[in-house]
Amino acid sequence: MLYFTPQIWASDNTDALSRVCIQYGTSYCYPVRTMGSHVSTVPNHQTMRSTSMKTRSIVAMNGTFGYELDPRVLTETELSEIRGYIALQKRFANLVWNGDLYRLWNPFEMDSAAWMYVSTDKEESVLMAVNLRREVGRLEPRLLLCGLDPKKIYAVEEMCPGTLVRNVGTGAIELDPNGVFQYGSPLILSGQTLMTAGLPVKFLFDADSVLFHLQERPSLMPRD
Repeated sequence: MLYFTPQIWASDNTDALSRVCIQYGTSYCYPVRTMGSHVSTVPNHQTMRSTSMKTRSIVAMNGTFGYELDPRVLTETELSEIRGYIALQKRFANLVWNGDLYRLWNPFEMDSAAWMYVSTDKEESVLMAVNLRREVGRLEPRLLLCGLDPKKIYAVEEMCPGTLVRNVGTGAIELDPNGVFQYGSPLILSGQTLMTAGLPVKFLFDADSVLFHLQERPSLMPRD
């Protein structure tokens, strides 16, 4: 296929959760940078499923990335959110398209998917995870990372905070416009810790998602 064209269309299905499995499977045959992957409108015209702009954008970043919708009908808040995701995609495009891909959670075997891209020098990585289905009250296993240098120290920063939080009194999911982070501040952990102890990931609802950026902190790592 790539003999004839530098880009492929893995499926006409643009639903974000469907695309998680489609793109995960396609990545075994084709490089991520060759897969057409777009953000479309919700409810999705093929599945009638609604997912957040955040999740749709994170999934689309694992491909050529684009928006397949009419921006004229979007609110200024939605347009501002899209601008942020476009900037984020541009920031990580080279890492995603040229880094080493590691598949962490298989969506064909569990209710979540996760994957990460690591630079060849192992100094930087971007990690993405999407929940397909979530049982209330059930915790995800720790996410064990791969491909890092066990001797390096990394700063782990969440790049796309959520806007929903669970009310501990009622159990209801409520809006928090200030942003909801997995952790209160960036974590400083060794590659060894990240690959053997892992990261705790908390999903609140079906189609919830996270994106983490890992950057080596050389000044914190003594050299032999």
